Amino acid sequence: MPRTIPLLRVFDYDQAIAFYIDWLGFTLLREDKPEAGRFYLEIAREDIILGLIQHPDDGSMGAWVLIREFKGLVPYRDTFPPASPFPRPALRQVPQEPRTLSMTVIDPFYNRIEFREKMGG
Repeated sequence: MPRTIPLLRVFDYDQAIAFYIDWLGFTLLREDKPEAGRFYLEIAREDIILGLIQHPDDGSMGAWVLIREFKGLVPYRDTFPPASPFPRPALRQVPQEPRTLSMTVIDPFYNRIEFREKMGG
């Protein structure tokens, strides 16, 4: 089955690792980091796969990725330590979807990742 992998523009390897791997808990699937070149990282958490790319011609910072049907949003948010270099995201109800809970994180490169979970039946 085909898979869509959003590519997010990033510019600093260490910040990308600190945010996506160390803080959000993604796993590094693939790393292309030539010594003198720009890097590409492919990361995953459950069924979510994102590409992080440093090359300036391959996207612009400030993208928005919407992740629907996320499971366990409240316990996932509770894994984020309150004292961290990154702000702890708030949980909110989506106005257009009354039984949907949302959490948005903004990475150090101004990309926004919004996780949504339907609550109840």
